[in-house]
Amino acid sequence: MTGGRAFIATAFRVLAGLTFVATGFMKLSGPAFFAEAFGSMGIPSSFVTILLLGLLEFVGGLMLLAGLGTRLAALGLSIVMIGASIVNALLFLVALPVTIVLFGFMVYLLWAGPGAFAVDNRLAGRFTRAAHQAG
Repeated sequence: MTGGRAFIATAFRVLAGLTFVATGFMKLSGPAFFAEAFGSMGIPSSFVTILLLGLLEFVGGLMLLAGLGTRLAALGLSIVMIGASIVNALLFLVALPVTIVLFGFMVYLLWAGPGAFAVDNRLAGRFTRAAHQAG
């Protein structure tokens, strides 16, 4: 992938990665606060659910930043964004545009891949060279 599509994928990957690392870190730093906040909005949640969401967002964000397992991270995070969009549409409308944009970024990364400067690209190059050498 070269040119504009690579630039867009890289920008989306890095921006989303930074966002998910930050939101995941917040959930991991204060899971009791988030569990209580979600509960006060009528969202069934628990301490464990918040920890799992935080872990998924934090690790997924790191994966996006590195460009490692980009499509896998984008798949998991897109599912999280579907849930977040539903909750935001019902209870917290002001945050809905953010979750929709992040969902769009994840869909783009699922389609386009990681873009430039990604570990995925280096790994793909190694596998391609090894396959040519073995064949």
